[in-house]
Order: sequence, then structure tokens, then C-alpha cells
Amino acid sequence: MKKIALSVHDVTPRYQQELEIIFAALDHLGATSRTELIVPDFQRQYRIDADPAFIAMIRAEKAKGVDVSLHGIHHDYAEYFRFDYDQARVTLEEGLRLFRAAFGFDPPGFVAPQWLQSRGSLRTVREHGFEYTATLSGMFCRNGARYWTFPHNFDWGVVWVDKLISCRNKIIGRLRHSGVIRFDIHPMDIPDGVFEEELRQLRYLLEHGWQAVSCEQLAKETVHA
Repeated sequence: MKKIALSVHDVTPRYQQELEIIFAALDHLGATSRTELIVPDFQRQYRIDADPAFIAMIRAEKAKGVDVSLHGIHHDYAEYFRFDYDQARVTLEEGLRLFRAAFGFDPPGFVAPQWLQSRGSLRTVREHGFEYTATLSGMFCRNGARYWTFPHNFDWGVVWVDKLISCRNKIIGRLRHSGVIRFDIHPMDIPDGVFEEELRQLRYLLEHGWQAVSCEQLAKETVHA
């Protein structure tokens, strides 16, 4: 198995310009099998159901076969790590309501901001029947599949750290010969100056036999890794 679970995080009207660049670049690489993680009410200022241009963009992505899933509620730091079961349940249901109002379908997966979830959050995610969720340590699927893999991420919020992590990811990408790589792209990678390097690393993997897949596609498999 040589698969890249490719995800674009922080998909919100706040970053629509950056997202258009990212989506076009991934399409150019042929990486249309990917996950796009929607923040329903980013920073309590950018509700997805109130932006027709954003809705049209995401519907066009969905029509291409992209996995469109849920990414927290407001994208506060570690919000679902701080939430207990009741808080997680209420905010998750509110996120689902906004998601359905905007797009007219249910998201197959849920990934919390920073991949951080409390036990209560994980419990309510299971109860809602999502096909998959993820933490820092791995991706976990409703069918029982588990993929123990740390995010191949470039956005830790500090420019010099992001660039250092980019170099680390480059080394890992060249040493890995099989398995699953979680490859995560953020809109802020563009102003932070790491997006072009991300594309180079993704292109390298694709040219060396790795296959980009969405988290939804991976969740339908039964392999335990």
C-alpha cells in the first residue's frame, strides 16, 4: 500500500481566495481524490450557509468527487479537546445543521481542529455515525480500520517552525516506501511561504508510485495499518 490521505483544512469563506489557488494546484497534479474540511462558522464571523459564492465553490468540488467533511465548529484552539461530551454533542449538531443548510448533504467524516479531541468528543463522533475521524496519532474508521500515522503537516502557526517541519517532511517522504501518509494542506501555507514546497513534495510522492485518496475512500477499506 502506498496511499496519501490528502486533506485541505480550514475550508471557510475567510480563505476562499487561497482555497481557489490550492484546489486548482491539486487539480493540476491530478490529485482530485482528496478531503476538504469545512469549518461551519470560522471565528464566529464566516458562516458557510451565508456565503453563496463559497457554497457554489464547494458544490463544484463535491461534483468532482471530492470528500467534503466537517472540521470543528469555530476553529478555536483545541476546541474539541476542551469540550466535554455535552459541549461536543451540542456544537457538533450545530455544525451539522449549518453544513446541511449550506450544501444539502451530510458530511461523511469529522476532523477536529489541530486533530485534538476529548474522550467526550470522540464518543459523540462515534454516536453520530461518521465514517471516519482523526487524532494526532491516527485515523479511525467506523468499519474498524485504523491507520496509525502522524499528520504530514506544514502549518504549526510559526513561520520558521513551518519551514523546519517542511524539511522534516521532505526527508520522511523520501524514506517512506509503503503505508499511508496523511498529507495536510492549510490556506495559511500560502502566505507562510511553504505551499510551493508542499506541492513539490506531493508531486514527488505521486511520481514515485503513491496514490492520492480521500479520507472517505480510505475509510471504506478494511486494511489495518
